[in-house]
Amino acid sequence: MNAQPTMIMDNAWIGMHCMILKVVTIGKVAVVATRSVITKDVVPWTIVAGNPASVARQLPVEMRK
Repeated sequence: MNAQPTMIMDNAWIGMHCMILKVVTIGKVAVVATRSVITKDVVPWTIVAGNPASVARQLPVEMRK
């Protein structure tokens, strides 16, 4: 079996009661809203929410340091 790990990058925030399915990567400084279901990779610097989770908002460039 050739399993790959689920990866949570630096400074990512994951809300309570989230479900992370399959092999996914949660990008740097991404925010996963409470009770979201993650079925695919989360792009860095985004906020995702829902079931299945989708992009709710991109964090502005001014916030990125």
